[in-house]
Amino acid sequence: MRSVWIIVIFAVISLILVMGCSDDIVLPSDSVISGSYEGTYIVTEDYGSSQAKENIQLIVFEFIDSSSTYIMRIDTEKDFDSSFSVCRVDGKFLFTEGVTLLQLHSLPDELAGQDACDSKFNPEGLFTLIKSGSSDSLRLTQFDNAAKVFKEIRIAKVAAE
Repeated sequence: MRSVWIIVIFAVISLILVMGCSDDIVLPSDSVISGSYEGTYIVTEDYGSSQAKENIQLIVFEFIDSSSTYIMRIDTEKDFDSSFSVCRVDGKFLFTEGVTLLQLHSLPDELAGQDACDSKFNPEGLFTLIKSGSSDSLRLTQFDNAAKVFKEIRIAKVAAE
């Protein structure tokens, strides 16, 4: 019985020490994702139903860690879907339990020849982040249950020149 009490006391003391020192522990951030990326922005309307409609747009996405800003625009150097009018968006991003995109501006993409765009599909809010070990490819996903819309950003880092 005495050995059980010693183990319990030792466990409690260890827990107190770990909790008291946890504020002193600084781990290197694995959240650095800065750079230019190319890929696709996929928006699926009526997600999960038999009438689901998938819209795909080729995009260029840039994360600037020093200012925590992002920019997404249509990749006009490749064939793109002119009927899916994704806006050129920019704003701030922050890491929470994923990546939160806080949109500041939403404009028609002049390089894509747009004079109007539909902002209802802009990437905004909390996205789940899945990244490769080297952060060369990122996948950000979001499901809006109320609107039954699934948004997915699949991008790969552009090689430095």
